[in-house]
Amino acid sequence: MPGFKKILFPTDFSANADKALAHAIRLAGFDNGEIIVQHVVGNYFERHPHWATLFDVHEMQKFMDGYVTAHMSEILPRDNVGVRMTQVISKGKPAEEIAAIADREMVDLVVMGSAKGVVTNNVIRMTSRPVLAVSAAQPRLDQAGLRKVSKILVATDFSEHSRRVIEYAFDLKRVFDS
Repeated sequence: MPGFKKILFPTDFSANADKALAHAIRLAGFDNGEIIVQHVVGNYFERHPHWATLFDVHEMQKFMDGYVTAHMSEILPRDNVGVRMTQVISKGKPAEEIAAIADREMVDLVVMGSAKGVVTNNVIRMTSRPVLAVSAAQPRLDQAGLRKVSKILVATDFSEHSRRVIEYAFDLKRVFDS
């Protein structure tokens, strides 16, 4: 399996997304990869144009820059300088925009938080790229850290697609020595 050279990390700036970010950094660190940090701004203002004057894309970009800088410095290991970050702000429906950039950039993996799972579920169905959904029940990083992946559970219905998923799981097993 080629490693995880390019990972998409969509964020809504929530605590659950931060848990997923730690996994994205860890996985990208195996191959000195790249993480594309994406935030999707909804089309709310198209339906309510009177609020559009309150929204400033430049201010959102500043917030995104600050978020990436602050969170990367907290989570990124000091000796792991090989992970590169690219920031993208998209406008539209979150699942559609996430799936579009995942396919367009041909990412190796999408790593995202899954609080209620609605957007995550839609992304899984819309993209041809693998998606790692990090549970909202995941312990905080300062409590558990990023432990070694020791067990991988694969659900299968014995379809052709499931066969590819099983092969991918065995590749992950080799990468993590699970």
